[in-house]
Amino acid sequence: MTNYNLKLDALKLKGARVIDNPDGSRGLYIPINNRIGTVTDGYFVTDKKTGVKKEKASKSVYINLTAFELHEPKFGQTHFLKPAFNKGVMEGLTEEQLRLVPFVGNLKPWSATDNQ
Repeated sequence: MTNYNLKLDALKLKGARVIDNPDGSRGLYIPINNRIGTVTDGYFVTDKKTGVKKEKASKSVYINLTAFELHEPKFGQTHFLKPAFNKGVMEGLTEEQLRLVPFVGNLKPWSATDNQ
């Protein structure tokens, strides 16, 4: 089994930006959109009877990516990463729209000598 280094440019995710927090620190803001599927959360659940949204006990946020293998690896990189979308969204995109989805990162085999 091969281990990989993953490099992700989070600012290439749609709507992502660096923000200044009230305490003077800086942070990364990434919008959550469960409908599209690129960044999804498990924070809230809607009660089917009342329709009220409530916070879940178990919280999680996922950045969903797809790794595409490069036919000719470059700079040691063997795969490139693009955001993954829900099946319904993917089916609604044309081939041209799919090509316009930005690359957000890459994978390369892990090495103990990498300084990343």
